[in-house]
Amino acid sequence: MTLLETSDLSDEEYDDSDRELQEAFSKGLLKPGLNIPYVVPDNFHEENKVINDEEALKEKYKTLHLNLPWIERLDIIHTPAPLAPELAAKLAEQEEMLAVGRTTSIVFNDFKRETMFTQQAQAAVIEGMARLKELGIPLRRPEDYYAEMVKTDEHMQRVRKSILRKQRGIEMGEKTKKLREQKKMAKQVQKEAAVRKIEDKRKMNEEIQKFRKGIRKDLDFLEPKGKGGNASASKKPQKLNKKREEKNKKFGFGGKKRGKKRNNNLDDVGGKKKGKSGGGGMIPGKLKKNAKLKAKLANKGAGAGGKMPRPGKSKRVQMKNKKR
Repeated sequence: MTLLETSDLSDEEYDDSDRELQEAFSKGLLKPGLNIPYVVPDNFHEENKVINDEEALKEKYKTLHLNLPWIERLDIIHTPAPLAPELAAKLAEQEEMLAVGRTTSIVFNDFKRETMFTQQAQAAVIEGMARLKELGIPLRRPEDYYAEMVKTDEHMQRVRKSILRKQRGIEMGEKTKKLREQKKMAKQVQKEAAVRKIEDKRKMNEEIQKFRKGIRKDLDFLEPKGKGGNASASKKPQKLNKKREEKNKKFGFGGKKRGKKRNNNLDDVGGKKKGKSGGGGMIPGKLKKNAKLKAKLANKGAGAGGKMPRPGKSKRVQMKNKKR
């Protein structure tokens, strides 16, 4: 067994190992030279003799003793106070248990010792209070008495500032941690959005290639997808007014082109039709313009040769249609 191993042993293990070595040495199992037996010197008892010199102790006590008044010493020697009824009952119960053998003397002695301490303290307090009253020393603090604090107000202000500074540091740390987590979440959302955008673009290119090759016939993939995943889910039903409906009928959705762009005074849809005779049909915008021009020329007189100017193309087309 090395020195390091013996240093790690507990007291009980060390005693056991030491006892085993002693037994082995007494039986002659150990080789000579490894262990040196301890030899008790002849004058051991004389040098280590216990001396109880009472007279010398008393003289030393007299030199150390200070003859001070009791108020400076506050020492009391008194017999124990009467035992309280509950403690007396508990003590009697412990004696019965000790007599029957249900408990050991060690436990009983501990309880009895604590009881004696309590009695002794009670007796000392009672006698000490009586002596203080005889000396005229108050025992209770007055109601209007304010004791000085152990620590000054300046010191407590520094303590308060230190506590507040630590709290602010903790709050700033939590705030910084929360901001860092939010930045991480924002980066993650941006990354997911970029990946989703690339994926949507790839799918769009695939659908376009399918449409070019003739695999797909419709162009629904060009419509924005709603929450449900289809193009029509994102479109909200819009209520069209009558003017928009008339324009859609006239100009939209393909179909016949001839005569579609003719003005029919859409501003008065749903009301009375304006005309020269108060409802005899709508006058196109160009006809109104030509009528104004004709009235202007009539006021100024005819042009060269006394002839009216040639009507425009739209006017000539209308005149041809009327003849038919």
